[in-house]
Amino acid sequence: MWPKRLLLLCCGFFLLWGCGEQSEQGARPLLVKPPPSEQVLRGARLYRDYCAYCHGEKGNGKGLNTPYLPKLPRDYTDGAYMREKSDQDLYEAIAQGGRGVSLSPLMPPYDQTLRPWEIWDLVAFLRTLAPQAPRKESESPFSFPQREPSPLPGPYSLSSRGLPR
Repeated sequence: MWPKRLLLLCCGFFLLWGCGEQSEQGARPLLVKPPPSEQVLRGARLYRDYCAYCHGEKGNGKGLNTPYLPKLPRDYTDGAYMREKSDQDLYEAIAQGGRGVSLSPLMPPYDQTLRPWEIWDLVAFLRTLAPQAPRKESESPFSFPQREPSPLPGPYSLSSRGLPR
């Protein structure tokens, strides 16, 4: 008798547990936004320190320096624009500056200021400013370049995962 009751109790528990909360529409479960990755958090700090003065705290191109610029900085919340740009395009614009990618010469190059993985952190953060703008189909989110060879072999290598040492 006990095994039968225990089985019914377990089935009832899993049935209730699987139902979860429902939205007002009743048919779709509530979606919870995952917490930002470490890369995105590092990128947010770099963005605040280097980019927000022109591009704005929200990435909408309305920073503190905007009134003094002849041309408005890029609006990274524009989903249509962000869909057109690959991660490599964004990386090159940050590294080479506006002049290096035939855009505004007022955007400075950061390849001598930031390390390559820091620029990739910025790219990861920029992607969160227009979440409705996924990467180009041909682009893999795991195609980031290696920083330097790791002394650890195989899957235990930190640099093979793009993590700073």
